[in-house]
Amino acid sequence: MMKYIKISSYSALLILLSACNNVKNNEVEIVSEEQLCSQVKQLITQHNKGFSSIKGSLASNQYMDVWKAKYHLVGNDCQVWRWADGKQAYMCSVSVPNKESAIEKVNKAVDFSKQCLGNNWTMENIERKETGAYRSIFSKSGLNTVASVHRVKTEGLFKSEWTVYYFIGDRDRSL
Repeated sequence: MMKYIKISSYSALLILLSACNNVKNNEVEIVSEEQLCSQVKQLITQHNKGFSSIKGSLASNQYMDVWKAKYHLVGNDCQVWRWADGKQAYMCSVSVPNKESAIEKVNKAVDFSKQCLGNNWTMENIERKETGAYRSIFSKSGLNTVASVHRVKTEGLFKSEWTVYYFIGDRDRSL
């Protein structure tokens, strides 16, 4: 039996940053915004089904279960995470060298999400001025699933960069 330790939801984020989909053999298929929007809505529907149709290979550790996703909104390393309490989320991320690039990517993802999800979804923005972290959470009344966009400074040993995430999962797991 696997032991779990609760991880900060800061780690549980993902990002929609461009109209890229399903990377295979280093080839990126460019899709229209309409196709991408349809895929985001399908991922929201998949949340209540545990993302079962998009789970690839499983990599378990003492903290959680992580599946490589068979479907990628961005890049080729999207994942499905499951915590000890059974909650799951789909997420993708991209790193950029500076805050300005991160702001640009977040703004594009937020604008896309507003247009895609429509007026039935509300948006809440939260910024942590002391760290520069930012998030926009899109929610719909009566639905526990949220889509969120995040910007976080990621400090490294030799360099600092910014990571932008697109996340689909439970509200209480979103940053």
